[in-house]
Amino acid sequence: MSQLGFFYNTQRCIACKACQVACKEKNLLETGSFFRRVATNEIIINGEHRLVHFSGSCNHCSSPACVEACPTNAMHKSDDGTVVHDKGKCMGCGLCVYHCPYGAPSLSTTRGCSQKCDSCIDLRQKDRHPACVDACPTRALKFGNLEAFQEQYGHSLVCDMSFLPESSLTYPSLVMKPFCGMKAADIYDADLRYVKNSDKDGVTAFRRDTSETFVVLGTGAAAVTAVAAIRERNRTVQILVIGNEKRFPYSRPMLSKAALRGFNIEDHSMHDQAWYLTQNITMKLGCGIASLNPDKKTVSLVNGETVSYDKCVYALGAESFVPPIPGADKTGVFTVRRDTDIEEIRRSMLKAKNAVVIGGGVIGLEIAWELKKSGLQITVIELANTLMERLLDETTARALAVWLQGAGVHIATGVQIDSILGGEKAESVALKDGTIFPADFVILSTGIKSNVLLAQNAGIQTGRSVKVNEFMETNIEDVYACGDCAEVSGINTGTWTQSITQGYLAGANAAGDNLSYHMESSPILVHVAGISLFSIGDMGKGKNVDYELCSGNIQKQGSCYMINPCLYEGGTLATYCFLDGKLVGASLLGDLHSLQTVRDAVLSNMGKESFLNIMEQEGGFSHGLHY
Repeated sequence: MSQLGFFYNTQRCIACKACQVACKEKNLLETGSFFRRVATNEIIINGEHRLVHFSGSCNHCSSPACVEACPTNAMHKSDDGTVVHDKGKCMGCGLCVYHCPYGAPSLSTTRGCSQKCDSCIDLRQKDRHPACVDACPTRALKFGNLEAFQEQYGHSLVCDMSFLPESSLTYPSLVMKPFCGMKAADIYDADLRYVKNSDKDGVTAFRRDTSETFVVLGTGAAAVTAVAAIRERNRTVQILVIGNEKRFPYSRPMLSKAALRGFNIEDHSMHDQAWYLTQNITMKLGCGIASLNPDKKTVSLVNGETVSYDKCVYALGAESFVPPIPGADKTGVFTVRRDTDIEEIRRSMLKAKNAVVIGGGVIGLEIAWELKKSGLQITVIELANTLMERLLDETTARALAVWLQGAGVHIATGVQIDSILGGEKAESVALKDGTIFPADFVILSTGIKSNVLLAQNAGIQTGRSVKVNEFMETNIEDVYACGDCAEVSGINTGTWTQSITQGYLAGANAAGDNLSYHMESSPILVHVAGISLFSIGDMGKGKNVDYELCSGNIQKQGSCYMINPCLYEGGTLATYCFLDGKLVGASLLGDLHSLQTVRDAVLSNMGKESFLNIMEQEGGFSHGLHY
């Protein structure tokens, strides 16, 4: 594979920042976000202190940390070796932001998802240069084939500088002509980079073309990744996708992460309509499904139409759970599950002053902060004693609540709701103790309920969700299930990552492949009120288990060159959970520069002493609380 990348001549750069401005204007970036940033750094050459300019962007690495960290394959390598981002698959988790050693990706404050340099692929498709290259008045920047740059400028080009991360971390597709007198820290080795990436080319080994018909029920993330996996393995099978939403599939996590006032569902489509046409996928949108008949291998639609199938993928997802609160059926009480929910909330915001969010989980806090940013007075009500009680230790949860309160979000935890008051329309929320919170509208963020009725009527085994084995097979032959409506060994995490992974496996196995699902601990990331939260693993929630929790602070280290600064500039509250001397869970609140180290340690169940020694060296962690 030919590797494209940037050439940068340090001897020509005058730090005029024309490249930075051109990039920002071309990509319409919000204040504080950059795809390319120019900085001046001090280095020592032969004992003398010298200033060196550097213009940096995404380096389209051969072994990109952002791609490895991305749980949904939104970040991926393209055929020309550049690293590109599919906003339709992005769940806005920020893992790419905190894994890239160069700080290239950032979280958009308007769209909620990640964003980064794509080397102006739209311009390159028209045989034009990236905007930064065209803007450079001294021709210090170029973009093209890296081997060609070596041939043109010689093999003394470098890919390391003292203020940059070690190139061996990700093997950046960047070659630089060093400053006069600069000693090359590392000579660029194109062959090494190609070899290192050879096992990540995404080639699917299994292929079998048939004349079958595959029917996929649902239009969520699991359904879309299922049809992609089917088409990768079978170029001739007929694929029909049926769902009751009228929109083409979109990224559901963005409903609570993107800015409410500027929300545009088209920004978060998983694929544009042309993709479904080129993949020869028939979409039946806005179609209700009446029944599934596995004996006849048919699906009956509400409009009276009957569709036959050879294989069926059941990916009908879930609905928002509405608790039995008196008044929950009033006008002005919303859930956050579909784009139409967001449209109704936006209309209600126009004349509203107060809103109440019931539920202090990830979605509840994200939507509450978006409402606060829009100028409303917000109260978050959580029945548990702390926010995110199932995911966070008490220390971190209370610190998060204090931070949100300081940002103007009123938090009420450990309370009982009596009712939602008002006439036909909600006007306030009353607690059992008599407290009343005014609410021009109310948002329920109280979990999900899997759509299993259709499966139950078809004789498919269900628990809380549709029961599947590790191959996403139900008890009915040729019927697979995945996503929010499916459970493996009784577990349904209801996460975007689960939907993406299970959908792919369901589609692949339906096509004849043999891939198994392995449950992994999915981290959560929340970015609200100018602070970030990361949590992974077991934070001491098992009953009758002797955990040990250590909490302390990690101070922010002096950073190397970063294109986009961290979301939070202070230190970090870190809590680590140990069981039998092994790290089983962790949370970070604040600056997440240690995220990758902590995540890897949890996933490998690292020993306590080894882990704390690493953290002491990396950030000065001082632990003081043990219980």
